[in-house]
Amino acid sequence: MHGEATTSRFVVFGCADGVAIFEMARNDVVSRRLPYPASLPPGRLIRRMTGATGFTFVAGDFGLDGMVIVDPSAADGDFQFIALPARRMDFNLHPESGDRLFVIVEDGTLLGINPLTGTIEAQTRVTGRYAMDQSTVRPRIASIGPYVAVSDPRTGEVAILDATTLAERQRIKVEGVPSDLLAIGGDGVSH
Repeated sequence: MHGEATTSRFVVFGCADGVAIFEMARNDVVSRRLPYPASLPPGRLIRRMTGATGFTFVAGDFGLDGMVIVDPSAADGDFQFIALPARRMDFNLHPESGDRLFVIVEDGTLLGINPLTGTIEAQTRVTGRYAMDQSTVRPRIASIGPYVAVSDPRTGEVAILDATTLAERQRIKVEGVPSDLLAIGGDGVSH
């Protein structure tokens, strides 16, 4: 097993040869396994997944330059492949609405993808190019409410962008090398 994600009443696990789906039924847990369909590019597998409370699908990485959307409520899993324009550094499915998949690729471009259609609806350059080797600390993404945040370890900054348009709202200079991000709150109310 590789990555796992939860969405509505489902928990989905990525496996080398498909996905394992566990459905939380009224008084029981129902499980099934679905192989990757022949329509997906061969030789790839899901290594990491994320889900949202607003929809019943999950998003997973699928090779270095691809993503896959899986609907665990469909009998066949309804796998949808999304080809990326470059190798992926990180991704994040908006955890509440699930209506936007954010992917940052190796040249520092953040993509706003509609996971229902697989189309790129917005994009902006957020960081410089990063090496894709294992030793490089690369940018990470977190989203909540109307915002998406992207860390830039090289510059020691976190960029805050509009989750719909990807317009930059602010850039926060932090100490050290920011990598992993955690978004909490995000309702837009000033405190």
